[in-house]
Amino acid sequence: MLIAQRNSRSAKPELYHWEPNANSGKPIIALLEKGVPFESRYTDMLEFDHHKPAYLSINPDGTIPTLVHGDAILTESTEMGEYIDAAFEGPALRPESAEERWRMRWWGKYLDGYFGPSLSMIGWSIFVGPAVRNKDPEELRRNIERIPLKERRDAWTKAIYNRFGEAELAESKRRVQHGISVFEAGLGQRPWFAGNSYSLADINAFCMTYALPLMQAEFVNAAKTPLELYHWEPVGHSLRVLICLHEIGAKYRSHYVDALKFEQFSPEFLKLNPLGQLPVLKNGGVAMSESLLLNEYLAESHPESKLAPADPIDWYNVQVWSKFVDYNLASSLATLGCRKYLVPVLKAQDQAALKKKIASIPVPERKAGWERAAADDYDAEL
Repeated sequence: MLIAQRNSRSAKPELYHWEPNANSGKPIIALLEKGVPFESRYTDMLEFDHHKPAYLSINPDGTIPTLVHGDAILTESTEMGEYIDAAFEGPALRPESAEERWRMRWWGKYLDGYFGPSLSMIGWSIFVGPAVRNKDPEELRRNIERIPLKERRDAWTKAIYNRFGEAELAESKRRVQHGISVFEAGLGQRPWFAGNSYSLADINAFCMTYALPLMQAEFVNAAKTPLELYHWEPVGHSLRVLICLHEIGAKYRSHYVDALKFEQFSPEFLKLNPLGQLPVLKNGGVAMSESLLLNEYLAESHPESKLAPADPIDWYNVQVWSKFVDYNLASSLATLGCRKYLVPVLKAQDQAALKKKIASIPVPERKAGWERAAADDYDAEL
């Protein structure tokens, strides 16, 4: 491990990295998130570039990645993220509160000290080793001898010559599977790994876990990915999907979005649904909207529930009735509901503050709807 001696913030940073995954991915994503221009120095690990004299003159340990910023040389990828966040302007990648910063660093330590080494062993055994095994044996021997750190020499030797023992691979798999449950538990308690905001913890976790559906498909797959429902009160569109989830017996995480506080128009929610519509159902990295279509998706993806008729005529009739409800009944019921329930709530609020909230709505058609509710402009339709 190298200790950075001093810092020159005026120079353009140079990042020596391999592919944008694992440790190399952490500073790449952090720099991109901050909007920091940097010089990319691709270092091919499979060609042992990081063990050649030119690279070792920068990082004598021969580890990847290395960040050079002025006179500072940084070689620890997790701590590199904190340096990047502190040294450059741009969106904050560390939480404001001390508690969430502690949690961010806890995840970094967990990933680096427990989960990462186990996942790395599996990755080396199924990818890195086979990828270099066909090279000239004498060249491989020289490359191994040039590796400065003994633990890395041992790891390369095991990978190249397929010497990982069954017991140690089994233990690594057990740790990875346990880690998956730890990630699920953590994200079940809060929206991001560290707390209420995106941080370096999420970057670090992504770089270590994005390949799990390929490496551990038995434990990380669509069927085992908890659904997430962003919803308001159990009425109208939100109620439709809540009932469907109950009927199919699906496990899901509930995210309450207070429509009366305009939380559906927050920047974070608009990333899920640019129109600010509720509800939103998230399955893995896919965010879906439109309550009737969500119910069709849930019914078809859970055929055992028998909510999606197998007969084409029956399915046609389901869709026709759904369309009738949406186009003929929903708008009229919404008008009545707004007059009876929403308008009194809005009238009870501070009108200046309410107008300010409505004016900030970034979706024109949604803004017009809220302006109409605030003005109680429903007489013509009633």
